[in-house]
Amino acid sequence: MAAPHVSAVAALMLSVNPSLTPAQVRTILQNTADWKPHMNSNEYGHGRLNAYSAVKHALPLQLEDHTFTSFSYPPAVTLTGSAHIFGSSTAESGLTITIPTGKVAVLDGSLSRTGSNHATMVIEGTLIMDEDAVLDGFTIEIGEQGFLLMRDNTAINGQGGSLAG
Repeated sequence: MAAPHVSAVAALMLSVNPSLTPAQVRTILQNTADWKPHMNSNEYGHGRLNAYSAVKHALPLQLEDHTFTSFSYPPAVTLTGSAHIFGSSTAESGLTITIPTGKVAVLDGSLSRTGSNHATMVIEGTLIMDEDAVLDGFTIEIGEQGFLLMRDNTAINGQGGSLAG
């Protein structure tokens, strides 16, 4: 019964990133499979399929320990594609980051502003805060079509208060 599930996840991966090659799809599927010591490789192959992790790692923008900065005034960045933001990322003081309609950003780690001026996250698309993710020093603006999903143990620390999931 594994082949239909793997095929469906591969289709989901290609729906978020049509430029993936067959080799990239295979590598992502293998690297994101859940593996436990008791699993026999003759029965489980590379492990148990993890659809969420595979799609997250297939997103076109993989931003590890990224620094968001802008040379415009007012400082602003719009994500040009769906993004997986992981590790310890930072945003310059006063920066506005926009997730446009139809785009998804997955925060898997921390995103903190540098400096004393607050930063702003404008969510017109979707922001998924993965388990234990932290958004620190941001004001959140959620548009009419915007969606914020906070998984377990997440936190938003902003000007004047905090929100925990």
